[in-house]
Amino acid sequence: MKAHDVLLPLGPFDTCLRQPLLFQFALEGPRVSGASSDFVTGGRNIQLGFDDLDLADGLKLAGMICARSSIAHSLAYCQALEEAVAVERVDDSALAFRAIVAEYERIASHLGVLSDIARSISDDVVYKGPRRHAERIRDAFTKVSGNPFGRGLIVPGGVSIPGDGKALEELREVLKPLERDCGFWTKKLSMSRARLRGSRLEADRFDYDAPCAPALRASGLARDTRSGESAYGYYAASHYRPCVREGGTAYDRALLLLDEVRASAGLVGRAVAAEGVSPGVPMEFELCAGKGVGVCESPEGAIEHVVFLGEGKLIRNRVSSAVPFVAGLMPGALEGSLYEDVAPALISMYPCAPCLDLRNPTA
Repeated sequence: MKAHDVLLPLGPFDTCLRQPLLFQFALEGPRVSGASSDFVTGGRNIQLGFDDLDLADGLKLAGMICARSSIAHSLAYCQALEEAVAVERVDDSALAFRAIVAEYERIASHLGVLSDIARSISDDVVYKGPRRHAERIRDAFTKVSGNPFGRGLIVPGGVSIPGDGKALEELREVLKPLERDCGFWTKKLSMSRARLRGSRLEADRFDYDAPCAPALRASGLARDTRSGESAYGYYAASHYRPCVREGGTAYDRALLLLDEVRASAGLVGRAVAAEGVSPGVPMEFELCAGKGVGVCESPEGAIEHVVFLGEGKLIRNRVSSAVPFVAGLMPGALEGSLYEDVAPALISMYPCAPCLDLRNPTA
């Protein structure tokens, strides 16, 4: 740091970040000349917690890794179990139902991030609107599963509905108003474009083989584990095409989230309209030694669970996430930004403290 630089922190606890993360910025005048980050989040060693668990307790732990990706982690875990015990096929209707709850989770999470971006630039209209829709989804999850994150809904073989299943059906009423509101929020954010034009995440900072993540898709990386050869479950038949933007700024990342909310609403609508959609029948199977891999697209990006089974128990589960990879790009992307615009830029890159404990990014 130069002698005339000023060192300013952001975090580890800040109302705009909502995450226990610490950033430090060296300033030359009003602009960031250098940035560093400390992603120490308590060192939970979450992966070690899976060692020697039974499969049911492993599923509970998978759903507790990250609140806003509880369904995604549970889904990847169940996919890995199903492969490890050589389940031939999960019923198509159950795969569609899994996609429905996963996309509702994505919508709620994306809208929460969008709301936080708006809060950081004092846009009360965009702050309040997305939050209302997100809260409605969380309320429905509470009625269905007993918690606002859908924890426990995804099980081997399909979806478990311990509560009021009609709450998910009633959520369909939010899809059309949500698409309409996304258009309004897009126009509204354009009025704050100047606040969101910094923090450019250049595509040349990462390879094409970088992990799938919304922040990278906003910089032109047209990769999503729900599409192409990596597509899984219902998505393999839906021919989903990734949402992509080229600019790589916080503004592009915010609009990319809105694009994906619209796309998720469309996926839910098509899955709901499919004939015979049902939760499926939870599987009971004999445990045997084996290995299985489950990959899916969480709201923050690709995640992977690799389970190793022994006779009657889970030997270990190795979990990885795209979040640490994206976090490593954050300091460089923030250099040259106005310090007053750092908060929305950080939020738009989807920092997630729980997933930062998973240090090995997926492909």
